[in-house]
Amino acid sequence: MGGSHRAFAQLVALAFATCAGVGCTVEERPARVAVPIVVEAAPPPERVEAQPPSPGPRFAWVRGHWHFNGREWLWISGHWDAARPGYRYMPGHWERRARGWIWIDGYWRRS
Repeated sequence: MGGSHRAFAQLVALAFATCAGVGCTVEERPARVAVPIVVEAAPPPERVEAQPPSPGPRFAWVRGHWHFNGREWLWISGHWDAARPGYRYMPGHWERRARGWIWIDGYWRRS
């Protein structure tokens, strides 16, 4: 076993020993990887939503969008999200690809 593998194994053993001493449990969970879902049919036209009043100056509006659940299109209403100083919200959107449509999640981009 290489040096880095040995160090990792020792770290894992130490973590288990520490947990055993205080009675905690360790749960193994699979890694989550975002895989784009391709939808053959185009999403319906966006709905026009009445934007409720902002809860304060430190909030950004995240507009609603269509979601495909495997059988039908569902509208997800817009909402206010806590703004991140120094960042601008880039809205999510449906994008046309060769095999159909995929959803691109919204995200915060540094201003």
